[in-house]
Amino acid sequence: MSGVDAFPGKGKVAHCDKEKFDLKKELARVTRERDILKKALGYFAKQKE
Repeated sequence: MSGVDAFPGKGKVAHCDKEKFDLKKELARVTRERDILKKALGYFAKQKE
């Protein structure tokens, strides 16, 4: 790849790249929420015993 072709475009993120970034960000957030809920479920399950 020559120096001219190394960074195509004008520095703007393509729509599909932005959507991909946003989806990855949302997935990380939802995964954190799921993990918190799993820990809370384990905590409250122990409290019943």
